[in-house]
Amino acid sequence: MFLLTSVLQLSSQEKIDEPWKVNCCDGYFYATSAKPMTQGWSPFVEFSVVNSEIRNLRFDKIKKGKLASEDKFYNSLMKKKSGINPAEYSKIIPDTFMKARDADKMDAVAGATQSAQEFKVLMNFLLKKGEEGIPGKFQVDNKLLEHK
Repeated sequence: MFLLTSVLQLSSQEKIDEPWKVNCCDGYFYATSAKPMTQGWSPFVEFSVVNSEIRNLRFDKIKKGKLASEDKFYNSLMKKKSGINPAEYSKIIPDTFMKARDADKMDAVAGATQSAQEFKVLMNFLLKKGEEGIPGKFQVDNKLLEHK
């Protein structure tokens, strides 16, 4: 469990780059799946920590250099199938984390269960690395990212 302290309260329309206090070393943190997952997309979480504050938190998926949140065709398909698309949940999931202050206590995101699970695993992995004083880029075993 990772305890975070709110610096600012955010509405769902605000950017997810407001700082949070966290027991984590300063640095850049990035984690992605070791191999592409569903339909060839690799989920990732990235953020920076400056003076124990999480900044520029971002969650998305990438395939061949293209972000899922920017892929209009994929967004259209996912919206029809799930009622939500990467352009939406890539903002909602980090916002939900920031409000919960703990990845394991985040509210569910309807239609994005798998993506929320991927975010939780990647975020917890990076926070643990930060607590250990190890910033950097990491790949996480796909088995850990599968929905439980």
